[in-house]
Amino acid sequence: MTGLPKRALLWFAVTVVGLALFSLGSFALVARGVAVREAGEGTALRVAGLDFTVDDASTADVLELPGERREAAGAYGVVRLAAANGGDRPVRVPFYAFRLVDQHGRLYAPANVSARASGEQGDSFAVQTGQSRDVTLVFNVAADSTPAWLEIVDPAAGSRALYGPAFAVAARWRLR
Repeated sequence: MTGLPKRALLWFAVTVVGLALFSLGSFALVARGVAVREAGEGTALRVAGLDFTVDDASTADVLELPGERREAAGAYGVVRLAAANGGDRPVRVPFYAFRLVDQHGRLYAPANVSARASGEQGDSFAVQTGQSRDVTLVFNVAADSTPAWLEIVDPAAGSRALYGPAFAVAARWRLR
């Protein structure tokens, strides 16, 4: 009788872990099976009801913000893009929905300073109905880094797309 609860607990633990691994594995296959839309700088791609166009990508040693000058530990990857909302409701996009891929395949998340560089206070930006706005994304990158791709996940896909085993890329732009 004393062995039964231990066996039941072990069976439960193995089942839960197995289901979790199966779930994560199947999600990765689905995410990798989705065709990612690609474009170059200057070409609009629609994601989450917005038309995004990458205007410029560069690296810098110094970042000039209103009332502040920051020097990079390595370098800053700076991507300027436009977001246009032709829909019927405002759209809010978190900065963490973007990532930068450099020429070596290294991945970078936007730095906290992206909000200030875009004139925002929080961790996202909004585009009102019928309007467009400029957004500046700032990434802390290695000194030898050259931006190669800007990728975005559809923010409506939820946190699993952002933090799952595969970043579910909705669109990406070749830089340079």
